[in-house]
Amino acid sequence: MDRAPEVKTIRRKIGHLAETGKAGDLLTALATHHLNPENGDSHGGDGEGGDLAAVLYVDGHVRAYQGGKKIGKVHSTRLKFPTPATEETWVSDAHGSPVLVVMAKPGTALTGELRALLPQLRTIIGDSRRVLVGFDRGGWSPALFKHMDEAGFDVLTWRKGATADIPKDSFTEVAHVDAHGHTRTWKAADTAVDLLLAATGEAFRMRQISRIVPATGGRTRQIHILTTDQGMPAGEVIYRMGSRWRQENYFRYARIHFDLDSHDAYTSTGDDPERSVPNPEKKKAYQHVVAARAHNTQVLAVCDRLSVGRFSHEFEPSWWLVSGQKSGKNQASFSSRNHGFGSLPGDRDHRVAGALPECQGHGPATPR
Repeated sequence: MDRAPEVKTIRRKIGHLAETGKAGDLLTALATHHLNPENGDSHGGDGEGGDLAAVLYVDGHVRAYQGGKKIGKVHSTRLKFPTPATEETWVSDAHGSPVLVVMAKPGTALTGELRALLPQLRTIIGDSRRVLVGFDRGGWSPALFKHMDEAGFDVLTWRKGATADIPKDSFTEVAHVDAHGHTRTWKAADTAVDLLLAATGEAFRMRQISRIVPATGGRTRQIHILTTDQGMPAGEVIYRMGSRWRQENYFRYARIHFDLDSHDAYTSTGDDPERSVPNPEKKKAYQHVVAARAHNTQVLAVCDRLSVGRFSHEFEPSWWLVSGQKSGKNQASFSSRNHGFGSLPGDRDHRVAGALPECQGHGPATPR
């Protein structure tokens, strides 16, 4: 074709396709064609054969809305503030090329989008081989990790939240040879961690690859990659996690050259009045519950240590004080400075958490 069709023609053609109600089938067929390594014009999912069918990256993309309709605001990482926008979930291959894009429902987190995408991704792959799915901390959910592992998908993501550093003597040199024949090396520690499932209290074990990276002020800090792939070399795990930036690079390139953030039309549909939305007050209440559970665990631990007769039976519960460290977490210990008793093993600064009337009897502590 020696010329491009007019925008009105493109909109009319897209409208005809949408009226058939088979847009999802079309996207699935295109994605299957893209990931099929037998096609001469496709590099496939870069699963490198074997039990791994493909390497995919999933991320959300916020498209700022400039029309006159009143729509919900979404936090834009690029703009660094909430703005009226639509949000999409993009699936890219190992090279950062788009495979599939779906419009996310308003208020849906990446965790929910990932869970909903799994059946469609399995259809696209076409067999039961495992698929490595990489995403950022927005998809953090131990329950989701367990669900993906059971569905035949390996997780690749960053660990979220503060965690204890790995001993420096655990770090060894690891390497990976990329597709261009370049050898890349890192210092890394290959360990395992147990993540608590909030709903059941069970622990889900994952593999953790840790690295030491520069931080501000000339210091260093540790970053941790989590995966359920137990057989992939540590060097390749680091390489695959770093390759997730190819998806971000595509967004930037497409914004400049393909006008990615522009809307092709300003038509809109009404929101579903029956749609469930997150309750911010419920989130705050849950945070209080988590803090109370953590405090209760500390109380029970102190009661158990008192029950072995470590201290005299003449102490008063009022001697227990409330104190916290810089991290905001309470640490249990006994105020021995003013009362002549020895401190608990491993305690610092003689601090304790909370008044503990349930410890008055010095009996074995049991959960309530």
